[in-house]
Amino acid sequence: MLGEILAIAKTAFGAFRGPFKAALRNARIWLFRMRTRQSPFAEQKAKEIAYSVLAGDILRAISYRNIDSPHVFIAALRRSSEIDFDPAVYVLEQIGETYKVVWKSDRLFRTAPTAFEVQDVDGDGNREVVFEDQAYGTGGGSRSLMVYSASDSRLFSVTESLNWQNRAGPISPEIEIKPADSPEMIKVLEAVAKSHGFLQPGTVVDFESPEFSVERWHKENGTRTSGTIRIHYYQGYPPCKASVAATLDSGTIFWLSFFKGPLIGYEKLNDRHFVAYSAAWSYNWAKSLVFDGHRLWFSSHLKNGLISFHARDNLLECYESFQGTALPSVEKLELDDGILILDSTLRMPLDALIRGSSPARKIQVN
Repeated sequence: MLGEILAIAKTAFGAFRGPFKAALRNARIWLFRMRTRQSPFAEQKAKEIAYSVLAGDILRAISYRNIDSPHVFIAALRRSSEIDFDPAVYVLEQIGETYKVVWKSDRLFRTAPTAFEVQDVDGDGNREVVFEDQAYGTGGGSRSLMVYSASDSRLFSVTESLNWQNRAGPISPEIEIKPADSPEMIKVLEAVAKSHGFLQPGTVVDFESPEFSVERWHKENGTRTSGTIRIHYYQGYPPCKASVAATLDSGTIFWLSFFKGPLIGYEKLNDRHFVAYSAAWSYNWAKSLVFDGHRLWFSSHLKNGLISFHARDNLLECYESFQGTALPSVEKLELDDGILILDSTLRMPLDALIRGSSPARKIQVN
């Protein structure tokens, strides 16, 4: 009888032991947070300590404590000097009466000191260092939110990257989370990233709006440079969000090529416009236009050869060579009595190109 009672008691104690330990740990964390609401040092003193260990220009320094250590820590954002652009994040830990570096990030491209903070993001009583980095160029860019966890001695990050050179690609950023083997930390990272303005809803595309005319063109035609294409009409004059690279009035249609943008035809009588061609790579915009009475001919920036567009049947054709000679990238395109003149030197009869009489003519789909 006594043995049964002891067995039952032991089972009951085992059932309550886990929740009791968790509650005790939570209470300990709560008390720790209350005691350490204030940083051990003012930021100026933390900067002085960080400078004594790291030298250089200390942009930010935040002192803090962790529940699992009796030591003081300092998170520092440092660059080599005031005229250098090589910021990095350091974590210093107290050792005796001095401090040593226990972690250092890779060099950052561009980070904002205002986005540098220390907080217990996962609620375990050990504070994490949170910071951002971003790198943007003319054709793409990325930004990252990074969280250094002292508990795991690991750096976690969520990165949003977008390649806006690719006109046929997505308009919302690609998301990458590193490392991907810690589901609990990924949940925490998601919440922190959202609070910093990351992981926001993507742009809603309205294919009936001229604002998304390029997206619609690529949705319907892919990345082709030749073949019959589908076009969609939008009422009114095309909105100008980029500088105009080239124009041509062919009578009923006024043609406009936009810098890093599409080639658009505006039908003056019908007061409507359409995208005739959009290069998959934004740097291949149309830059020199001529009209032979039926077809619009144009060259492309940073691309060899010519392209023609026949508005009557929506036909694109790409030409890379003529009579065995590869066509160059053309800066200036002229038309003289049925002869195309490339950069005032190379002359090509239109009828030879249109009939395909030259075996070197090539029509290409990228």
